[in-house]
Amino acid sequence: MSIAFQFKLTVAGQAALFNASRTGTSLNLTHIQFGSGNRAPTGAETALLNPQQLAPIANGLTVSPSQIRMSAIFSGDQNYVIREAGLWAGSPGSAGAILVAYWSQATGDLAVKSPGVDFVFSHDMSIDSAVPGANLTIVADTAQAPLLALLAEHERKPDPHPQYLTEPRLRPLLERVNTTWSTSGVAPALSIAPATPVSSYVAGQRWRVRFHAGGTGNDTLSVSGLASKSLKQYDAHGAKIAAVIVAGLVTDVEYDGVDVVVLDPLPVAASGRNVVINGDFNIWQRGTSLSVATAGSHFIADRWLFNVGASGNAATVSRQMFTPGQRLVPDEPASFLRYAVTSFSSGTPTIEQRIEGVRTLAGKTATLSFWAKADAARNLAVLLNQEFGTGGTASTVVPSFLGVFPLSSSWQKFVVTLTLPSLAGKSIGPNGDDFLQLLFNLPASVCTIDLSHVQLEGGASATPFEFRHLQQELALCQRYFCASGETYQVIQYGSADVNGDSGPVVQVSFPVEMRAVPTVSTTETVLGGTTTGTRSLTKKGFHRVRYQRGSGGGIFSITLTSWAASAEL
Repeated sequence: MSIAFQFKLTVAGQAALFNASRTGTSLNLTHIQFGSGNRAPTGAETALLNPQQLAPIANGLTVSPSQIRMSAIFSGDQNYVIREAGLWAGSPGSAGAILVAYWSQATGDLAVKSPGVDFVFSHDMSIDSAVPGANLTIVADTAQAPLLALLAEHERKPDPHPQYLTEPRLRPLLERVNTTWSTSGVAPALSIAPATPVSSYVAGQRWRVRFHAGGTGNDTLSVSGLASKSLKQYDAHGAKIAAVIVAGLVTDVEYDGVDVVVLDPLPVAASGRNVVINGDFNIWQRGTSLSVATAGSHFIADRWLFNVGASGNAATVSRQMFTPGQRLVPDEPASFLRYAVTSFSSGTPTIEQRIEGVRTLAGKTATLSFWAKADAARNLAVLLNQEFGTGGTASTVVPSFLGVFPLSSSWQKFVVTLTLPSLAGKSIGPNGDDFLQLLFNLPASVCTIDLSHVQLEGGASATPFEFRHLQQELALCQRYFCASGETYQVIQYGSADVNGDSGPVVQVSFPVEMRAVPTVSTTETVLGGTTTGTRSLTKKGFHRVRYQRGSGGGIFSITLTSWAASAEL
């Protein structure tokens, strides 16, 4: 350790030098002493105020008559603050010893001598030309010379302290922490190019990044042209998932040895953010497969409508199951929808969901995300249409075209953000049949299309798919469609009335209140008579089925084997 200060010759020291010059002798410098006193040097000093440790000069030479160089090693377990230093000819307290030069300051500390740590003192002392410095001789303690030689050899090495951060090693670290690098490329393949290139990935490397564009949900990052690494992020539950990247996001990222991790954790996502119901295609109350060869809308998976495009086209829509443990679509989904066309002549096949209420996300920024694949390279067009219901704004449809998405034979996540039109100047019909339509225009060809994880939410970024509890998802579906799972039987003797009806009545409660008074279909068997049932619906929460035998007595038996109620938009 080098200490920059300048000794001042004492009056006694100057006198000793002039005396040596007159007599032709030398003044031998032998020791350096440290102390802990503070004062402003005057030259009259003859000893240190608070001496702490004395060390023999270990090495020295006369550079010129006005400059001498000396070194000393202060060893041992002493512990003190250095506030003064003295240069001695002779050992203090011995006969003829002289304090030749002295340094101190009125206040403040110079350094600390720590216990068990060698303190190496090296100093070049300048001597006023009016003083006969040529008569100074440095007497070195040869026992310490080998230690100083080892120290000099150590300091001659290009990097004597590899455990310390030198400026070349510190610069890229500071650069990574203090400089924000903007990404380039097209999602999902993003990259940054720091000014100091990275030659290889090492766990713990960190960069501050500004993302120039939003991600797709399976994004990667390349640094300095190295291999791309997956961008990951920890959710509120500590699980490492695909990072959510939005344009303009500024964040720190760190390579953890496997992935590049966005260090800002994901917040706890709000429940109910996905306005699409049954977006993971788990609920199929009407059956898990439907083959269609005629034009018109057909319900398939709950809340999803399918139109084959034109009569003569033949297609099957079915529920397919993911292989447990697959990693192609994240978060271990159970099922997906498959659309398979066996013959095609004309028209535009579609799959759609009508989201209740045209006010949904109106005038707001929204993000649609979904996973899809095909049997070959195919295009899938997507629209959002605002429908104002019967009696609404001229029954107008306000479309928002989201784009054409290129599918491949591998699962991909697609993300698109838009601002839906405002409802200003529009009127909504009074019948409660207004809706926001999410429409997939399918390829006009023989093909196979698979869909999964369909999510529409408010905001400018796609969050991980919202998995609702199966019972909750089923209840949401049953607001629009529900069906029986029981058999009901009523037996009437004679022509007695029941509850004011001229025949027996079956009354069934729906599992949830439905969107509107539903249309009910039944399957029943009537024995002991020839009349059929009639239906009386006045509530959203239950329905009544009334049967009348007509005239005459006798046994009248009805078995209601199934019913289905629909309040779809």
